[in-house]
Amino acid sequence: MRAQAKKNAAPHSGIATRGGLLVQLNEKVFERARDIVARNAALGKIYERLLVVVAETALEEAKRRYEIGRMVRPVMEEEKKYGKRSVEALATLLGFDKSTLHDYAKVAKTWEASEFGALLKRKTPAGLGLRFSHFVVIAEVGDDRRRKTLLAQTITQSLTVRHLKELVHPSGKPGAAPKQATTPADRIRHVAARWELVVDDIDRETRELVHLVTSSPEVLGLVQAAAAKQRALANKAVACAVQLEGLARGGF
Repeated sequence: MRAQAKKNAAPHSGIATRGGLLVQLNEKVFERARDIVARNAALGKIYERLLVVVAETALEEAKRRYEIGRMVRPVMEEEKKYGKRSVEALATLLGFDKSTLHDYAKVAKTWEASEFGALLKRKTPAGLGLRFSHFVVIAEVGDDRRRKTLLAQTITQSLTVRHLKELVHPSGKPGAAPKQATTPADRIRHVAARWELVVDDIDRETRELVHLVTSSPEVLGLVQAAAAKQRALANKAVACAVQLEGLARGGF
């Protein structure tokens, strides 16, 4: 029982685990939860039953919401056919907020049914699938490559919907001051996840630049300057990593 409870529990709360860096700085809460469950056989049984029920409930809920979105999508997109305020009328009659139906439809527009079904089968380290709310947040991202990065992070790092929102909207609302993490662990998780997105953006933008290169001396000079700037950033990143590794080893 104890071994099963430890196996099912999330290994960490969301920090990237490349080379083991930073993981130990954010494990105390989850270690404590694992220990509490592992030390009590009766609690372990409840946990295992809850894990199954929660996973099944989230899966069925996501499927139903996607189906609602699939039906609402054409109403939202074809105003000439269905008329103005049509989504709002449906929401009123069905007891939904208008924004909720729009969110469902946006998810259905972002992922085809087969792709969405495949995503629902993917599990976090805790053995749970993503909630529909995760997909609503990720659907707000226009770039497909970044969406895939966010999906991978959310699944492998067991990100909560709140932490995912902080990645997609780091300032909360347009023009608002950046949100401050409530705990050191939250802040570390947020920063580490943001770094991965930044690296992904650099990779995508570099691939775009490749198609713009010509034999023009001016263009080649700009490319050389861009390469030097990118190398300087890489060297600075390495120096920061060395500093963090020292902290992780207790050298502070």
